[in-house]
Amino acid sequence: MFQHKIHPVLDITKKVAIYSSAYNDAEIEKLRKFVLANDLEVVGEYSADNETNNFHKLIHDIHENKAEVVIVYELNQLHNKPDHAIKTIEQFSKLKIDFISIKDQLNTTTQGKLVFSLNLIKAIEVLKQEHKATLIKAGLAAAEAKGKKLGRPRISKNIKAKAIKLREQGRSYRATGVELGIDEKTVRNWIRESNQQNNENN
Repeated sequence: MFQHKIHPVLDITKKVAIYSSAYNDAEIEKLRKFVLANDLEVVGEYSADNETNNFHKLIHDIHENKAEVVIVYELNQLHNKPDHAIKTIEQFSKLKIDFISIKDQLNTTTQGKLVFSLNLIKAIEVLKQEHKATLIKAGLAAAEAKGKKLGRPRISKNIKAKAIKLREQGRSYRATGVELGIDEKTVRNWIRESNQQNNENN
């Protein structure tokens, strides 16, 4: 049984529109189950990739008084960028349209401004993390596509040997690092490891 039930708090006579960022059968089905569990009537299904019923059509229908409540399954379905999602919710508010995000427990029909704002802050933080992860993955994929090696560059054994030799010649840790293009801490670690190995061999 579908658990997300808000009836009878939400006026079942209100005209409901469901929206998703892409026409995902699984997400759409969850939204349909939600409105069915709450005895709500859907006046339209909209998605960003639908040429006919997209976001612009949703706003148009709102202006035509064809919808009074917009329901999404989760906030990233409204928009994957946090600032854009907030602006869209503000747009709904100005148009006196209620907004519900099932998974994020956002519901202007049942929550006061304080509760809604606190839940929205939590949802936006989650959305920010998701958006950041998406950008990182995209950046890594782009770098790999260009043939760039990811991760810290490997330092050759020759450089390590040169560092040890320079130190034996009396060069300071800092000077050795500058000459070889490595940090002083790395030089110190190499010399310490080299001394330990020499002591073990002796």
